[in-house]
Amino acid sequence: NVLEGRVLFATGEVDRAIELLEKEARIANNPNPELYSGLAEAYGADERWAESEVALRRLIEVRWDSYEELSSWIVSHFLLGHVCERLGKTDQAVASYRRFIDLWGEADTELPQIDLARQRLDALGG
Repeated sequence: NVLEGRVLFATGEVDRAIELLEKEARIANNPNPELYSGLAEAYGADERWAESEVALRRLIEVRWDSYEELSSWIVSHFLLGHVCERLGKTDQAVASYRRFIDLWGEADTELPQIDLARQRLDALGG
């Protein structure tokens, strides 16, 4: 299950976490933000950038039903920018960082990802 996969990842068992989360993705009936988030994080830790990108895009497409989850959805745009950079997809990285900054707005300017996104936009010419 998703929780077990997240625990495996948190304890450093990345390969087992990926295996379990991929199995869950194959049998899941409904889009699950926690599943896609877990996959994206685990793939990223394993430097499987293309797979992380797919998981993040699925995460962004999921309909979010609660306000508590919204910040994770917004931060996923930042993470997608990072992954796209790793894949050499500069235009998509710039678009993702911009979307993140636009969505986050002035909510919490102390969030470290805000400054990082701005730095990355400057470095990428965006």
